Amino acid sequence: MSANTPGTRVRETAYVTVGAEAANVIQLLIQLQDVKGNNIARNRDVIVTVYEATMIEAVAAAFTLADGGVGALISTTAQARVLATTDATGLLDLDLTDVAGASGKTVYVTVEVLDDLTANTAGGMVYAAATFD
Repeated sequence: MSANTPGTRVRETAYVTVGAEAANVIQLLIQLQDVKGNNIARNRDVIVTVYEATMIEAVAAAFTLADGGVGALISTTAQARVLATTDATGLLDLDLTDVAGASGKTVYVTVEVLDDLTANTAGGMVYAAATFD
């Protein structure tokens, strides 16, 4: 991505694809995008948080996030909130686990793309719902 014109900031956000549940795990595929929906191919730090339906942050004993194999976790795995980075293509794959199993709950996942002052880009936040059987 080329440098932005001085005095302007580009907003980068993300798109979250929620997979189907398999054995109490739901895949979350996160793709960096600009505000027009175009994919962005670069490494970018994000904070991903799981909330219960009451919009209270889920406790790690109930729902956790773990590395899914694309991108990388910066913070400790198996938490309800993680700091991660996308890979060079702008992708991040995380596994959302229902620790108790068969909860039947819907949880909400927020993805906050952090500001990158070196590239003069502002981050944004998106959310998605994930329902366990």
